[in-house]
Amino acid sequence: MKYCSPKCRTKASRTKSADNEPRQCAHCAGPITDVRRLRYCGTSCGREAARIRERGPKLDRTKPIPCARCGTAIAPRADGPLPTYCSGACRAAVGYEKAKEDGRYEEWRQAQRARSSTPTIHTLTCQYEPCGKAFEAARTRKYCEVLCERRAYTARRKADGRLAEQRKRLTEYNREYNRQWFAKHGSPRKLYPDTMRAADQRRRARKRGVEAESIRAADVYARDAWTCWLCALPIDPGKAWPSPDSASLDHVIPLSKGGPHTMANVKASHLSCNLIKSDRDPEGALKIFAQPLDTAA
Repeated sequence: MKYCSPKCRTKASRTKSADNEPRQCAHCAGPITDVRRLRYCGTSCGREAARIRERGPKLDRTKPIPCARCGTAIAPRADGPLPTYCSGACRAAVGYEKAKEDGRYEEWRQAQRARSSTPTIHTLTCQYEPCGKAFEAARTRKYCEVLCERRAYTARRKADGRLAEQRKRLTEYNREYNRQWFAKHGSPRKLYPDTMRAADQRRRARKRGVEAESIRAADVYARDAWTCWLCALPIDPGKAWPSPDSASLDHVIPLSKGGPHTMANVKASHLSCNLIKSDRDPEGALKIFAQPLDTAA
């Protein structure tokens, strides 16, 4: 007789297997020492086994995982599901191949061709309030054209103050940039006197509303052979402004009387002759200098 009572026999059956060995935990394979446990050695093993039944085995995040398409090694993340593909390109390529195999790709292409061949025309109203006209479009959009879209965007930025803030920021930036540039290089009027003088002349002509060309004074002087068209005397290239004998550009028909700022209406003259001519027309100016009018010019 092995046991003194049925109670001892039950305890022995719970702690030992059929071959008289200690029972093993179904999760960790360790010995079961508590007679109240039948399958697991403790609560933690029971909970982990339940979790594995519900969610599957715990993921191994210590080893790299090969991409299911190209085989590139992927380092698994610390949490979340394990990756299947190394990049979105591999995932898209696999999806494309599956779609080609099961026919979904051809169905999508046929549907796309049908939509493009018979587009749906929508009657819409421009959301830009000053415009507000009705227009037709194949796709729904808010504005009838790009100009209205840009104007609406500018109006929104003006209403919420972003436009004023940007202009202020750009003004301060340009002011600081110009200050640094002038400190490093000097004034543009000293660096490029001919270019700045030509720009001033064009600006003066545009303010009067007449045609304006980019004219270099040296080209006019070379064309006229450094000869004053008013007094017919040569101009000394060595004389500089404000010498009365220095070279200057004179408009045959004055700007104040509608004359354009073009090569055909500009001639070389002495500075003193130019000041004497003032805003007179060609006939009146040549009478003062007693020169015949050159109608061919």
